[in-house]
Order: sequence, then C-alpha cells, then structure tokens
Amino acid sequence: MTISTLDAKELNAQIVESAEVAILTLNKEGVVTSWNAAAQHLYGHTAKAVIGKNFTMLMAPDVQLDHAERLRRVKSAQRIAAFTTRHTHQFGHWINVRIQISALTSAGGVVIGATLFVVPRSAHNELRASLGGPRVEINNATDFALEALGSANLELLEARSQIELLLKAH
Repeated sequence: MTISTLDAKELNAQIVESAEVAILTLNKEGVVTSWNAAAQHLYGHTAKAVIGKNFTMLMAPDVQLDHAERLRRVKSAQRIAAFTTRHTHQFGHWINVRIQISALTSAGGVVIGATLFVVPRSAHNELRASLGGPRVEINNATDFALEALGSANLELLEARSQIELLLKAH
C-alpha cells in the first residue's frame, strides 16, 4: 500500500493518528470527540476513556474558567493565540502543556467545535534550547514554529473536510 492508494479520508486519518503532537477535537460544549495516539501518550488516557467526556476532566481547577472563555471565543470564530497551561495525567500528576486551539467548521462555515494541538511543555523547552540565541529570539522562533505546526495541521484537517465533501458529492 502507498500514499497514492489511500483515499483522502483514510490518508487524513493516518496523518492525524501518526502525528507526534496530541490532536483532539471538542464539540461546542467542550466534550471530546476525537483523540489521537499522541494524546493517549501525553495524558495516559485511551480514546475510549476520554471520548464523550468534557475536556475539563484534564484541567487544573484553577484554569477551567480560562477554558470556558476560550471555548466561547472559538464558538464565535475568534482567533486564539497559543498558550501554556497545566493539565492532569491519568495518574494524577500535573503536566505543563502548550496548546493551539482552532475553530472546527462545517462545509458551510458554521463553527461546530474546536481542534486542539497539544505539545508537552518539555518538548516546547527542548525546541527553545535547540534554537540558541537571545531569549526574545527563542520565544519568537518557538511561538512561530508551534503556530506553524498548528496551522499546518489545521490546513490538513480543513483539506480533509473539503475532500470529504467532494467525495460525498460524487
């Protein structure tokens, strides 16, 4: 089997599943609707254990209000800058993560949920250290790299949606 023999839907599913970045989707109420292997590795929870549950189950209580505000902004299709926060692992310890949230829209442009790209903060710090240079340059380069990764993944997800629409039309 080669990439050219996969249909678009299967190819996109393979891209998301094989990504080293945790990728998950939420509906408009904040309930997890998809969860890739990297998310399982990062949080310790299987997809079966998380899908159908509110994403706040992974958050420190003191950041749940921030999440509610970000979800409100996603619903109105506002851009949200990448941010860092604390989440909890299945075994109860805290993990520091950097998150990029993007609105997930239907073919008609209606916001139906959110896509989250989650990177453990340690990986974020490793990227910073490998770049070298003054701290301001490191911050800017790291933020740019992480935003580019999130944008690339978002473009893949949007392309998948467009391809699915084309496939349904035929």
